[in-house]
Amino acid sequence: MNCPKCRTLCLCGAVVSLFLPHAPAQQRLTTKEGLDEPIEKGHMDVTYIYSDGKWEVFLQLDEGKLLPIDDPVQGVPSLAPGDNVMVAADHEFPNGSRIERAAGERWDFLGVEEGEPLWLIPQSNWNCLWPGMVVRGSFASYFEDDPRIHAADDWVTFRLRDVRFTGISDEGDYKTCKDGHFSTWNTSATRGVTAWMASSDGIDESDAFFLSGTLSHAHFNWGFSRRGVYELDLQATAYDRLTGRPIESDLATYHWSVGAYAQWLAVHFSTRTLVDPSISGPQEDPDGDGRTNLFEYAFGTNPRIADQLPNDGSGNDITTPLLLLDDVGRTYFCYGRRQQLYSPQIQYHHETSRDLQDWQPMSEDAMRLEESGKNGWEVVHLPLPESPSQRHYYRVRVTLDR
Repeated sequence: MNCPKCRTLCLCGAVVSLFLPHAPAQQRLTTKEGLDEPIEKGHMDVTYIYSDGKWEVFLQLDEGKLLPIDDPVQGVPSLAPGDNVMVAADHEFPNGSRIERAAGERWDFLGVEEGEPLWLIPQSNWNCLWPGMVVRGSFASYFEDDPRIHAADDWVTFRLRDVRFTGISDEGDYKTCKDGHFSTWNTSATRGVTAWMASSDGIDESDAFFLSGTLSHAHFNWGFSRRGVYELDLQATAYDRLTGRPIESDLATYHWSVGAYAQWLAVHFSTRTLVDPSISGPQEDPDGDGRTNLFEYAFGTNPRIADQLPNDGSGNDITTPLLLLDDVGRTYFCYGRRQQLYSPQIQYHHETSRDLQDWQPMSEDAMRLEESGKNGWEVVHLPLPESPSQRHYYRVRVTLDR
């Protein structure tokens, strides 16, 4: 996994001593707004309401969620899109969103090759997040000649205006770029696949979804081509029934976290900072404690709290690497790590050196894994050679794959 398309972190020592300089906390924009957690389960509607000559745009969740904003039009709780993040979980479907792209040219609009991973939010109800589209208002009927519609109705058109991806680019850099692709489509037994929006071939007026104001509610598939944070700009257009004039909403930005690292960022950072690579990047240190975001992610510490220290190895809460003795006096290299099932993007590599220059893989033949007290984590116990004749250094190197 040591390649240009991954980010790397090393923790090393003699025998193990962590080089973690403690720096004063820096003043960085890490204020968390919106819900305390990203939205990862339940039914949700992306809602557009046209009333009294203006548009109101918000996210509406099913009953039981904590919703901090009151919608002035309907008087019901709602969420501001720009302050909240939706999640595509990095588990295999149906327990998560990750699938393999199917064969056939009809799927080329997804922006990934046949057999490559795609992160899917399906149009039908499932056990994770199920977003739909809702529109309400007094709209004029007209004939829409788009070949996907070709019918008269009181259409409201939702156009994709821009897609920004923050993650590991094709060049292996963590940055905001166009390397991540977004798409929406519907499938049916009669019409097959109808692609609505796709950023893989560029964005133009054809990247649109049409919803009847009479029907007012619909679901479609959402697709993402790689792990990272997506900003999707949507805009609604229609015709006012009373005046016949075109009406256009402001741009609304929707944030999606795809993969465990992006979801972890969404827990700790606001939408304004998780898409800023100088703050959210794996090698950045926004709380100024000498530990990069990749370190904090890999070992379960908080990237916005500068005073967290490594634990003492008591109980089953081991996180950062330690040297521990067993009952017969053998030394083990121990630490807690994220399980591959829950965090497949991150890789942990065990290495040893005599001079801190030439690092070689450690033998893992006798490595033992134990359950951790933290869900999605495990504790590694790696025995060290008995009575080495020379001083040795050991480290765990962490990479974040694309």
